[in-house]
Amino acid sequence: MNTSLPAVTVVGSINLDLIATAERLPTAGETIGGAVLYEQPGGKGANQAAAAARLGGGRARMVGVGGDASGQRMLDALVSAGVDTSDVAVLPEPTGTALIVVDRDGENQIVVCPGANSHVSLGGVEFGPDETVLCQLEIGLPVVEEAAQRTKGIFVMNAAPAMELPAELLERGDLVTSTRASTP
Repeated sequence: MNTSLPAVTVVGSINLDLIATAERLPTAGETIGGAVLYEQPGGKGANQAAAAARLGGGRARMVGVGGDASGQRMLDALVSAGVDTSDVAVLPEPTGTALIVVDRDGENQIVVCPGANSHVSLGGVEFGPDETVLCQLEIGLPVVEEAAQRTKGIFVMNAAPAMELPAELLERGDLVTSTRASTP
Protein backbone atom coordinates (compact mmCIF):
# COMPACT_ATOMS: atom_id res chain seq x y z
CA MET A 1 0.00 0.00 0.00
CA ASN A 2 1.28 3.48 -0.86
CA THR A 3 1.00 5.51 2.36
CA SER A 4 2.18 8.67 0.58
CA LEU A 5 -1.21 8.99 -1.10
CA PRO A 6 -3.19 11.98 0.17
CA ALA A 7 -5.98 11.41 2.65
CA VAL A 8 -9.55 11.36 1.32
CA THR A 9 -12.25 13.51 2.86
CA VAL A 10 -15.77 12.71 1.73
CA VAL A 11 -18.45 15.39 2.02
CA GLY A 12 -21.73 13.64 1.45
CA SER A 13 -24.74 11.63 2.42
CA ILE A 14 -25.23 9.03 5.13
CA ASN A 15 -28.30 6.87 4.53
CA LEU A 16 -30.03 3.78 5.74
CA ASP A 17 -30.70 1.66 2.65
CA LEU A 18 -33.95 -0.35 2.75
CA ILE A 19 -33.70 -2.88 -0.06
CA ALA A 20 -36.50 -5.10 -1.33
CA THR A 21 -35.56 -7.81 -3.79
CA ALA A 22 -38.43 -8.99 -5.94
CA GLU A 23 -38.95 -11.14 -9.00
CA ARG A 24 -39.65 -7.99 -11.03
CA LEU A 25 -40.12 -4.26 -10.57
CA PRO A 26 -43.68 -3.04 -10.06
CA THR A 27 -45.41 -0.91 -12.65
CA ALA A 28 -47.09 2.35 -11.65
CA GLY A 29 -49.81 1.66 -9.09
CA GLU A 30 -48.97 -2.05 -8.84
CA THR A 31 -48.25 -3.97 -5.64
CA ILE A 32 -45.89 -6.93 -5.81
CA GLY A 33 -45.70 -9.50 -3.02
CA GLY A 34 -43.09 -12.08 -2.13
CA ALA A 35 -40.15 -9.69 -1.88
CA VAL A 36 -37.34 -10.03 0.65
CA LEU A 37 -36.41 -6.95 2.70
CA TYR A 38 -33.04 -6.13 4.18
CA GLU A 39 -31.30 -2.99 5.36
CA GLN A 40 -27.71 -1.85 5.23
CA PRO A 41 -25.59 1.25 5.72
CA GLY A 42 -25.61 3.43 2.63
CA GLY A 43 -25.56 6.84 1.06
CA LYS A 44 -23.16 7.64 -1.77
CA GLY A 45 -20.93 9.60 0.59
CA ALA A 46 -20.78 7.01 3.36
CA ASN A 47 -20.18 4.20 0.87
CA GLN A 48 -17.31 6.13 -0.71
CA ALA A 49 -15.77 6.98 2.68
CA ALA A 50 -15.92 3.34 3.81
CA ALA A 51 -14.33 2.18 0.54
CA ALA A 52 -11.59 4.83 0.77
CA ALA A 53 -10.79 3.84 4.37
CA ARG A 54 -10.55 0.18 3.46
CA LEU A 55 -8.37 0.87 0.42
CA GLY A 56 -6.28 3.59 2.04
CA GLY A 57 -5.54 1.95 5.36
CA GLY A 58 -7.98 4.08 7.34
CA ARG A 59 -6.99 7.41 5.81
CA ALA A 60 -10.55 8.61 5.15
CA ARG A 61 -12.70 11.21 6.86
CA MET A 62 -16.45 11.74 6.54
CA VAL A 63 -18.18 15.13 6.68
CA GLY A 64 -21.95 14.74 6.90
CA VAL A 65 -24.90 14.47 9.23
CA GLY A 66 -26.13 11.54 11.27
CA GLY A 67 -29.63 11.55 12.67
CA ASP A 68 -31.76 9.35 14.87
CA ALA A 69 -31.01 5.82 16.13
CA SER A 70 -30.60 4.58 12.54
CA GLY A 71 -28.02 7.32 12.04
CA GLN A 72 -26.03 6.06 15.02
CA ARG A 73 -25.98 2.60 13.44
CA MET A 74 -24.69 4.15 10.21
CA LEU A 75 -21.95 6.03 12.12
CA ASP A 76 -20.95 2.83 13.94
CA ALA A 77 -20.60 1.11 10.54
CA LEU A 78 -18.37 3.94 9.28
CA VAL A 79 -16.16 3.74 12.36
CA SER A 80 -15.94 -0.05 11.93
CA ALA A 81 -14.74 0.54 8.36
CA GLY A 82 -11.97 2.82 9.67
CA VAL A 83 -13.53 6.18 8.77
CA ASP A 84 -12.83 9.25 10.90
CA THR A 85 -16.32 10.54 11.78
CA SER A 86 -15.26 13.46 14.00
CA ASP A 87 -16.70 15.89 11.42
CA VAL A 88 -20.10 14.20 11.25
CA ALA A 89 -22.72 16.29 13.02
CA VAL A 90 -25.43 14.43 14.91
CA LEU A 91 -28.78 16.20 14.75
CA PRO A 92 -32.25 15.20 16.00
CA GLU A 93 -33.41 14.66 12.43
CA PRO A 94 -34.49 11.47 10.67
CA THR A 95 -31.59 9.69 9.04
CA GLY A 96 -31.50 9.87 5.26
CA THR A 97 -33.14 6.80 3.78
CA ALA A 98 -33.00 5.17 0.37
CA LEU A 99 -35.91 2.94 -0.64
CA ILE A 100 -34.60 0.48 -3.21
CA VAL A 101 -36.42 -2.22 -5.16
CA VAL A 102 -34.22 -4.65 -7.11
CA ASP A 103 -35.46 -7.28 -9.56
CA ARG A 104 -33.95 -10.68 -10.38
CA ASP A 105 -31.83 -9.13 -13.17
CA GLY A 106 -30.37 -6.43 -10.92
CA GLU A 107 -32.44 -3.58 -12.35
CA ASN A 108 -33.57 -1.18 -9.66
CA GLN A 109 -35.78 1.72 -8.71
CA ILE A 110 -34.55 4.07 -5.99
CA VAL A 111 -36.22 6.85 -4.03
CA VAL A 112 -33.99 8.85 -1.68
CA CYS A 113 -35.43 10.70 1.31
CA PRO A 114 -32.63 13.11 2.33
CA GLY A 115 -33.63 13.56 5.97
CA ALA A 116 -30.64 14.80 7.99
CA ASN A 117 -28.53 15.02 4.81
CA SER A 118 -30.38 18.27 4.07
CA HIS A 119 -28.46 19.82 6.96
CA VAL A 120 -24.86 19.04 5.95
CA SER A 121 -22.65 22.02 6.74
CA LEU A 122 -18.96 22.77 6.38
CA GLY A 123 -18.94 24.98 9.48
CA GLY A 124 -15.74 24.31 11.42
CA VAL A 125 -14.36 21.92 8.76
CA GLU A 126 -10.91 22.58 7.32
CA PHE A 127 -9.36 20.96 4.26
CA GLY A 128 -5.59 20.57 4.10
CA PRO A 129 -3.50 20.86 0.93
CA ASP A 130 -2.76 17.13 1.10
CA GLU A 131 -6.43 16.07 1.14
CA THR A 132 -8.50 14.86 -1.75
CA VAL A 133 -12.08 16.06 -1.23
CA LEU A 134 -14.83 13.94 -2.75
CA CYS A 135 -18.45 15.11 -3.08
CA GLN A 136 -21.65 13.72 -4.58
CA LEU A 137 -25.03 15.26 -5.18
CA GLU A 138 -27.14 13.59 -2.46
CA ILE A 139 -26.46 16.69 -0.34
CA GLY A 140 -27.31 20.30 -1.16
CA LEU A 141 -25.61 21.76 -4.22
CA PRO A 142 -24.56 24.89 -2.25
CA VAL A 143 -22.54 22.66 0.12
CA VAL A 144 -20.87 20.92 -2.83
CA GLU A 145 -20.02 24.31 -4.36
CA GLU A 146 -18.59 25.53 -1.04
CA ALA A 147 -16.49 22.37 -0.69
CA ALA A 148 -15.15 22.89 -4.22
CA GLN A 149 -14.20 26.49 -3.44
CA ARG A 150 -12.56 25.63 -0.11
CA THR A 151 -10.62 22.56 -1.29
CA LYS A 152 -6.89 23.28 -1.38
CA GLY A 153 -5.92 19.90 -2.84
CA ILE A 154 -7.65 17.67 -5.35
CA PHE A 155 -11.43 18.03 -5.76
CA VAL A 156 -13.39 15.04 -7.05
CA MET A 157 -17.09 15.14 -7.80
CA ASN A 158 -19.31 12.14 -8.38
CA ALA A 159 -22.06 13.96 -10.30
CA ALA A 160 -24.85 11.66 -9.18
CA PRO A 161 -27.73 11.70 -8.96
CA ALA A 162 -27.64 13.44 -12.32
CA MET A 163 -28.68 17.08 -12.48
CA GLU A 164 -27.72 20.25 -14.27
CA LEU A 165 -24.57 21.74 -12.75
CA PRO A 166 -22.95 25.16 -12.94
CA ALA A 167 -20.04 25.28 -15.40
CA GLU A 168 -17.67 26.64 -12.73
CA LEU A 169 -18.30 23.62 -10.51
CA LEU A 170 -17.53 21.22 -13.35
CA GLU A 171 -14.43 23.22 -14.24
CA ARG A 172 -13.20 23.11 -10.63
CA GLY A 173 -13.36 19.33 -10.57
CA ASP A 174 -9.98 17.69 -10.95
CA LEU A 175 -12.01 14.57 -11.64
CA VAL A 176 -15.74 14.47 -12.40
CA THR A 177 -17.29 11.03 -12.60
CA SER A 178 -20.50 10.96 -14.58
CA THR A 179 -21.46 11.25 -18.20
CA ARG A 180 -24.88 12.56 -17.20
CA ALA A 181 -23.71 15.86 -15.70
CA SER A 182 -24.65 18.85 -17.81
CA THR A 183 -24.29 22.58 -17.61
CA PRO A 184 -27.18 25.04 -17.70
